[in-house]
Amino acid sequence: MNVNSNNETSILEKKVNQASTDAEKACAIADLAWGIKYSNPARAIELGDQAIELSLSIDLESNLPKCYLSKAMGLLHMSRFQAAEKSAQLGLSGYKKLDNQAGVRHALNVIGSIYFRWGNYADALENYLESLEIHNKLSDTPDPGILSNIGAVYLQLGDTDRALDCYTQVKILADRVNGPADLKTATCVNMGEIYSRMGMFDDALEYLTEGYEICLRNDMKQAVAATTDEIGTVLIELGRYNEAMKNFREAISSFRALDDLKGEALVLLNMGKCCFAEGSGKAMEFYLDSLKRFRSLKDNQGIAEALTGISMVMLELGRKDVALDKLDEAYMIARKEGLKPQLSDIHRNLASILESEGKFDTAFEHLKLYHEVENHLRSERVANRLRSLRVIHHVEQAREEVTKYILQNIKLEKDKSKLEMILRNRTEELEKDSVMQEIPPDTGKQSEGGTDSERELQMFSDHVSRIANDLNDVLTFAAENAEQALADNTLTEKTKKHLNLTIDSIRDGVPLSMLLSSLCSSEDDDAEVSESTPIDAFRNEPVNKYKIGSKVLVVEDAPGIREELVTSLEEYGYSVLASTSLMNAKEIISQSINDIGCILVDVVLDDGSGIDLIRDAHEQKPLLPILAGSSYPLSRGDMEYLKKDGISLVQKPYKIDNLLLKLSTILPL
Repeated sequence: MNVNSNNETSILEKKVNQASTDAEKACAIADLAWGIKYSNPARAIELGDQAIELSLSIDLESNLPKCYLSKAMGLLHMSRFQAAEKSAQLGLSGYKKLDNQAGVRHALNVIGSIYFRWGNYADALENYLESLEIHNKLSDTPDPGILSNIGAVYLQLGDTDRALDCYTQVKILADRVNGPADLKTATCVNMGEIYSRMGMFDDALEYLTEGYEICLRNDMKQAVAATTDEIGTVLIELGRYNEAMKNFREAISSFRALDDLKGEALVLLNMGKCCFAEGSGKAMEFYLDSLKRFRSLKDNQGIAEALTGISMVMLELGRKDVALDKLDEAYMIARKEGLKPQLSDIHRNLASILESEGKFDTAFEHLKLYHEVENHLRSERVANRLRSLRVIHHVEQAREEVTKYILQNIKLEKDKSKLEMILRNRTEELEKDSVMQEIPPDTGKQSEGGTDSERELQMFSDHVSRIANDLNDVLTFAAENAEQALADNTLTEKTKKHLNLTIDSIRDGVPLSMLLSSLCSSEDDDAEVSESTPIDAFRNEPVNKYKIGSKVLVVEDAPGIREELVTSLEEYGYSVLASTSLMNAKEIISQSINDIGCILVDVVLDDGSGIDLIRDAHEQKPLLPILAGSSYPLSRGDMEYLKKDGISLVQKPYKIDNLLLKLSTILPL
């Protein structure tokens, strides 16, 4: 429990005890009821009733709406929806009677929340929008709470585009102010839910965990339980079933302590999903328990989801007839309520069952509908905007690291200059001494092997170089064998997903091993170059040979991939040149080499090898950053060339957020 939360409650309790009049006490009790609606909803209801009774006894009409709404929120968090609706409507009537527009706005928002939790999304949206309309007349600043609630309705109805519009505004507003805990929580949970909807589960887990910690610090018991349940659903998608069940057990215990039947039903449903995904054989029990509770609450969304789960278990047991009956019932409910996420699952499952029974025409119709709904739910525009939001955070971290790296290099250069000056002075002294007297024995030792410091540095450099080469060999071996396993096409979809994530992690490690190897390299051709040669070489070269531009050249012969890359890079702020072939790319490089700041090239092109393009580009611009994309294992020779030349290998299919992060570190905007 958070100290600040305890302090706030203590202050409200103190106001109740120190009230000198009944009017002051009635107002203080109503404030206390509202303040503990998340942490102790049962007591919030009791206090609401006390405040109502006291306000009526002294004709304090102005306090009654607040009392009714405080009570309504307590009832809401205990899933007593009809009573909550009645109390909230009384609060709304009271504010209308007082002609208090701010109060009316507040009451409409509370009523919308009741309908939302109840599963009546159309009524919820109507009240939220009316509340927002009144707010816009009262203030020039958007209300993040109302926007968050509207976004939640759109997300449940499958309109991810509108949901993201609302959530983005809420996030911007929340970041600007040190707002209340419930706003911070809503922001994190909102982003977590929409990332989860788009299949970006690692990002979703990060946001939800942050929201959970805020709830915990502020003693928001109902919000803690709900967020714990959400975290569990993401853990299922990540295949972390034991952790998911641990979260669900914690959540259901909290909901039962709060006497929240809706929360309990939601957790039971998710426990069924977890057991079904894990194959533990306990899914049916949880699905049936959740269905029983959803029916008692008349929650159509919950009923549809529970029926879908039961049908899947029945299908595994070979009871296709029962499975189809349950899915048909779920389909009628989801279609009537316009529940697109549920319709997506139902269409997919119906298509699978009907196809297995040879009913191909009907199966095809459901499959088409499934893809239509999925395209709506997972719009690429939303995905790109989400990636941009997430990458901004990563890029800022990356830029900080790059800045540190540059500063460290500056320091190293200064230290190197000092060391070179000391060595030159020492050499000059030794040369002078050699004219006057015989060189001491230990000086000869230095000339053969260098100073003790130099020898220690060389030994350390050689050791790190060996480690870097071994590490690169291990990473290459792991990536090649993992990709071969994927190519064999014998793995389950879930295993393929985890293996692809593993390959991405391996690829991310390759640039580090290459950097270590190049820093510690002591090749013979380097050893023959004198200390002053590199500097002189740079002085004699034309300046534009090393100066790079700001544009990104994308070389990709697949039209869909090329278009997505160009769109994503331009949305993020880069100026992009696009090429469809090796020959075309060479023409662009020869004509616009000074404008190009980075090249992203597919290694395998229809008219030749991307490696050849990389060689040509580096002949003209040795320091030009290049990212090589490949969906196939490269030959050892190509890998060695890329490693030697410091080229980063990016695994295809491209992940836009990872690609933008890599690009931002080598070509900042």
